[in-house]
Amino acid sequence: MGWWAALLLFVCWAAPVYARQVPPPSDEDVSILSFLQAVETALSTSSREAWLALHSSAADRDQAIEFFDAVAPQGVTRAIIRERDRAALPGTLPGDGYRLVAEVFLETGPRGRIATWRLDIRRPRHGETDRQPWRIVSGDRLSSVEGLHRLALQPEKQFSAQDLTIRAVDFELRLPQGDVFVAETVEGVTALVLLGEGIMSFAPEPKEERGQLRIFAGTDAIETPFGAAFIRMNPFEFEQRVKEGALKPSPVDARVLRRAQTVFDEEVSKSFSLDLSDLSRDAWSLLPQAGDFLAEVRTRRFDTLTYARSTGEAEDVTLFHRLRKRNIAAYASGQKLSSRGRFYNEDDLVEYDILDYQIDATFYPERAWLEGRTRLKLRIKAFALGALTLRLAEDFTVNSVISDELGRLLFLRVKNQNTVVINLPSPVARDLELTLAISYQGRLLRQA
Repeated sequence: MGWWAALLLFVCWAAPVYARQVPPPSDEDVSILSFLQAVETALSTSSREAWLALHSSAADRDQAIEFFDAVAPQGVTRAIIRERDRAALPGTLPGDGYRLVAEVFLETGPRGRIATWRLDIRRPRHGETDRQPWRIVSGDRLSSVEGLHRLALQPEKQFSAQDLTIRAVDFELRLPQGDVFVAETVEGVTALVLLGEGIMSFAPEPKEERGQLRIFAGTDAIETPFGAAFIRMNPFEFEQRVKEGALKPSPVDARVLRRAQTVFDEEVSKSFSLDLSDLSRDAWSLLPQAGDFLAEVRTRRFDTLTYARSTGEAEDVTLFHRLRKRNIAAYASGQKLSSRGRFYNEDDLVEYDILDYQIDATFYPERAWLEGRTRLKLRIKAFALGALTLRLAEDFTVNSVISDELGRLLFLRVKNQNTVVINLPSPVARDLELTLAISYQGRLLRQA
């Protein structure tokens, strides 16, 4: 995924209106909700029998089993399904059948996956039991995102740092002695909490960035003590970044664990974290890509400084101050320059071009509330693209993303980054044109 194309918002002022009444759910809404709850039960219990019992006698039994085995892994601990769209099922009488589009979230312990399904349902025919008001005629998975992780510190593991040094581009953390806790996935360690008296160093190579650093800190490089740090990395790079022997297992100290847990809880949701809306209120994260690295460092002098290496960015090295919302340094690393040269055309790096915008937005001043619908046409420039990333203020909730060509699309909100990641059913080729309709709403806070 690339950084980030702008999604522009134009505000049309409207006359004040009163809050609209939400109509009570119809009997049909209640019956479909009951049906979806039965689907949740079949998924959460990994029960083929319960899944097949939800199908019409006219449905293909072998296809139903094949679909279930593909989408419902063994060991599901929780299943959530939410209806997103409903249309009349072709070839049925009004109210007799529907084509549902639903989002499905499956937890398997600390791992998760999210998918968009299409389910064609109809009322039971004569002779079928009426205990369940709807039956599945056919189903299809339209898109999915896997590799979601609910991270947690390992409470039974504590390590003593022995001259621990962790490096990234122009950046170094040194912890001669201290305590370290880790959060692991099946792939390996992806997060660490460092506690103790350490030193953070940041020495940008470009002279322009050293000038920016002088404005911020009064020196060309920062070398400052820290008392705690939170680190995210790709788990396959843990052994490269943490020297063998630098972490020694030690008995768990409950007091130190509580302090580490506080640091972890405060920092883990700030990066690589997703907002799954009504599917889950837990903090779910993606793994950093190979080469990516992030450190939230609680320094003595500058409060918390955030260092990030994002290999997908044109300027892949950044140092910023979250509290002040201030970028201190942002530049291309030597590795990035060697791969594309010092001089480049930004248009050559984008994954898609925006060809046209049609924006319709309404603002209600008395409630500071905005409702918008943006229709945009774009052309793919990457040779193969599996996801689109748009920029949209985090205060807004996205209701739907629908493509004229691909139908309803699965989207994810990335926390603290004002972005929407739109997952495509399969990678699309260069020069393909897509038209997206994006519906969103939210409170537009006043600015000083």
